[in-house]
Amino acid sequence: MFIKFIRKNFANIIFLIPITYSLYLGVLYSTYHIDPWHWGTIASESVDYINNFKLFKEITLMYGAGQPILFKIINTIYSINYFSIGLITCVAYVLNLFICYVIFLRLSNKIISLLLIFCIFSLVPYPQVPWPDFYAGLCLTLSCFFMINYQKNLYKGNLYLSAIFLCISIVFRNSY
Repeated sequence: MFIKFIRKNFANIIFLIPITYSLYLGVLYSTYHIDPWHWGTIASESVDYINNFKLFKEITLMYGAGQPILFKIINTIYSINYFSIGLITCVAYVLNLFICYVIFLRLSNKIISLLLIFCIFSLVPYPQVPWPDFYAGLCLTLSCFFMINYQKNLYKGNLYLSAIFLCISIVFRNSY
């Protein structure tokens, strides 16, 4: 019975390797490597917004208002600092990989889906800078996910969710 389970879910079990390794590398990198320029820009915008500075008036945003707003919300639960910013970015990236895998499974088979995930993982194994592109990318992937689900069952809620996540991606990265 166990061997039958392994055979049936082999691709899904192999998929856990890049996900787990990416999470491990992201946590390790966030713990021991701090880049004051790139990480400091994101942290400074977020801390200023947490301290009630006004967006676009008292805070010069380089990318978009999404990250400071998200970090202010998360700050009510967990303190925002260099480590937590790296950890949150890593979780967003791993979620993006997971949703990409689900999308690939809907469009193709397990082997091709796994191969595509390993290609993405080979290009970017973990986020080395907490750019808003990782958050916007997650929103774009969610938008694609809901669009594909809309095409499968024609439920209009999926279409609205797709549009909402597409708009949120622009909030994270206004150059989109």
